[in-house]
Amino acid sequence: MKRPVLEALDRVLPDHARLASNTSSLSITRLARDLRHVRETLGVHFFNPPFTLPLVEVAGGVETREEVVTETIEFLQGLRNHRYPLLPIRVRESPAFVVNRLLIPVLNEACFALSEQLASSRDIDAAMKAGAGMPMGPFELADLVGLDVTLEVAESLHREFGDPKYRPAPLAAAAGRRRPPR
Repeated sequence: MKRPVLEALDRVLPDHARLASNTSSLSITRLARDLRHVRETLGVHFFNPPFTLPLVEVAGGVETREEVVTETIEFLQGLRNHRYPLLPIRVRESPAFVVNRLLIPVLNEACFALSEQLASSRDIDAAMKAGAGMPMGPFELADLVGLDVTLEVAESLHREFGDPKYRPAPLAAAAGRRRPPR
């Protein structure tokens, strides 16, 4: 879906325009391939809910000009969401960037713990909020982001790295496939 939108924009935007995709699971390099704006295309990944979470991961593709990344970070530093100034960080292009690469195994492990009846989903959420300082529990977060999106990112990481820590828990896979895509 993103590639056709980028292609359409690429055809009509002036040469100096920048193209940004709010993604962490798709390769910026692949999205920008063969675009006229390949050197001006980058990933700008906001977090849900974007009106309260200030973090923005910014990543260029292989051909993205350094100035595009730097100027985008500087631009974002001057913006606020509903509560806070935005906090853009530079990340290297890699599947899931930083936060989702670390977070997906936590969400996945919560599903394994639930399926093993270690605790209820409410108690797992409460434990992670009170014990790990998470502002919302893993099930609350997966529900907010979307079970289908969470599954898609986990499957993408598992494909890219082949690491079993990213293999979606059967419960997560079943829930993500049952929920209609957004």
